[in-house]
Parts: sequence; structure tokens; C-alpha cells
Amino acid sequence: FCRPSHRQRRTSPPRMKAVPQLALVGLLALPLSRALAPAVRIPSAVAPRPALALRPAPRCAAAPARCAELRLSANPPALGFRYVNSNMVLQLVFSQSLVFVLATALSAGGTFQVWADNDAIGFPQAPLVGALAVLPLLALNQALESSESPVFAPMNLSTDLLVLSMFGSRSEPVVAFFVSLGLCLLVGLVEETVFRGVLLPFLSGGGEAVGMDASSSAVFGAVLSSLIFGLGHCNVRGGLAGLLEAETFTLFLLQSLGGAFWAAVYLATGDLAVPVAGHALYDLVIFFGTHLRLTSQRSYAFRGIDEEKLKTDPRERLKLVFYTMDTNRDGKISRKELRIGLYSFGVVVPRDWSRMLLAKSDEDRSGQLDFTEFMNFVDDNDATVSKAIKRSVLGVRQ
Repeated sequence: FCRPSHRQRRTSPPRMKAVPQLALVGLLALPLSRALAPAVRIPSAVAPRPALALRPAPRCAAAPARCAELRLSANPPALGFRYVNSNMVLQLVFSQSLVFVLATALSAGGTFQVWADNDAIGFPQAPLVGALAVLPLLALNQALESSESPVFAPMNLSTDLLVLSMFGSRSEPVVAFFVSLGLCLLVGLVEETVFRGVLLPFLSGGGEAVGMDASSSAVFGAVLSSLIFGLGHCNVRGGLAGLLEAETFTLFLLQSLGGAFWAAVYLATGDLAVPVAGHALYDLVIFFGTHLRLTSQRSYAFRGIDEEKLKTDPRERLKLVFYTMDTNRDGKISRKELRIGLYSFGVVVPRDWSRMLLAKSDEDRSGQLDFTEFMNFVDDNDATVSKAIKRSVLGVRQ
């Protein structure tokens, strides 16, 4: 299950009092950093997809409206440093630095010692192995990203909102790439060092202290550190009741699964650089990819839009909404695109209801809505969803 050198290093008798101290790092460090920097939801992977990184679901009704405002604005709000929200970047750096400092203090320098004892497999082998290891997670992410489930949709919207808030809605690929790269390397290094490099072996040592063999104690440490990793990335201000909410509990499971995956990679390779590289690469693909996707969709939606008319002409604004929902860019909106698009504007529609709405508005029975049919759908004053769209998108109060 793990390399002999790994077993030898991890089975050395730890001080048992260090185990609960290190567990507190996972339980308290990220929530504490979030409290000290309340303007930002601190991501495990700087807002990756729900697959395996922090995706706190938006818990206030303003989140979809804010996301819609940023996506549809012809003149996006100015950021702190021209292209980047520098305050958010500094807060994210601060939060990760705080996690590292707390872990270093509570482990008596264990965050540095783990690298001194690291069984390195060398460069470029470690980054390449990490890149290969991350492929199944990216495939899982792709499935979750395209999901219309009401559990995953808020998580996807949360990432969109974070990326829009950090980089704005205009395409800035060079700046976004290098800022994302720096943040993702920092997050990958800090979190893998703390949770896999320090917490996992200490908890494994605790398992051996109570009579477990080397393999069983390694599994024990991997599972427990992964659960702490998942819990530390959830917003549980409501206590246990908040954790049991569907969105938060799903996030906890996904985060714990991610922690278990990287723990298995670490134990299998013996080189902490492998999960660091894989974790950072995963986050970079998701974070930077989200920026490219959102800005590319915005460019598509604004084609043929008269920006001067957006504030005064409801038809022009609805056209922008229509093409923003048209994510496959075929000029029509499918049932799935309609449902996901409505949620992004704060309108939650059950699957069966979305079928009914589409069937009612699909005049040519094509199974999709063109812009004229979409206009007629919104103009239907008897439809509750239509009224919600008008309130959310057009600001009409009825």
C-alpha cells in the first residue's frame, strides 16, 4: 500500500498530544482564515469545480443576481488593479499563509520537516505523474460542470461568481493565467503540505499507537485527514444542521473524496511533490478555464448587441440574456440550457417543470426555443417563471 521508506518514516512514534493539535489545524485554520477575510469565500483550489475543491454554494438570494449583473454588464465595474481584484488576491494569499503558519506552529515545524524527509522521485517525473493523476478528476469535473442538478448548479454558480469578481467579465487571458497560476501553486503547496504531508502521517502514527499495523494505520490516517480536509472547506456557520443541508453535505463529500484521492496518490508515490503538482494543475485548469469560458460566452452574447440600448430597450436586454443562456452557441436554447440559465438568474425550476415550460413555448415543436419563442415565453404574464425573469433580468416589478 505504501513504500517501505514511507512506512518507516510514518511509523516512528509520534507524540500523541500532537495528533489533536494537528487535527485542529484542519478544523480551525480555514474557517478562521475565512472569518478574518470575510469578503472572500476561501477556496481549497481557488474555486475549482465541485469535484474536488472548495465550492461554497451561494447562501443568499443576491448571489445569482450579482452573477447576472457581472455577466450582462456592458461596462463591468472597475477592479482594484486594472485587470485583477487585488483585494481578493491579497485575501486569498493571506488565508493560505495563515493556514501554513498555524500548521507550522502546531506541528513544531513539521511543515518544513516533511519536505526534508520527502522521498522525491525527481523532476520532471513528479509533475508528470501529478498531471496524469489529475485526469480522472478533470473528467469527473466535466460531468459535474454540465449537470443541471439543483445540488451542483449552485456550486457551479459560486465558482463563476468568484472568477467574475476576481477578473471581471472581459477577457484578460495573460493576466488571468499568471495570477491563477500563482494562486493555484500556493494553494496546492499549502494544502498538500498541511493535510497530506503533516496531518496524514501524524494521524497514521496515532493509529499505530493503538495497535494498527502499518497498512491499516496509513488507511486510517488517509481517511481521517480527508474527512478533516472536507470539513475544513465547508461553510458550517449553522452548525451540524448547516452541514446536513444538501448542498453543504454534497460539498463535504466531494471535498473528502478529493482529499482521499490525493492521499492515495501521496502514499502510492511517496513524493509529496506529486499531489502538490496535481492539485495545483487541477485548480489552474478549472479556475483559468472558467475565466475563458465566461468571457468567451460573453463575447458571443454581445455580438450584434447595441450596448447603448441595453439600459432602455427590454428586447435588447432579453436578446443578451438569450445568447448568454445559449452555451452551445447554436442560436437556440435547449431545455437543459433553459433550466441552468434560469438558475443563474435566481429562478429555480424543477426538471419536469422545465419540460412543461419548453413544450408550452416551443411553437415549432423543435425541442428548442429560438429567440422569438423565448420572447413570447417571457411576455407570458400568466407564467410565474416569466414574472421572475422580468424581475431578475429586466427589473420589472409586477
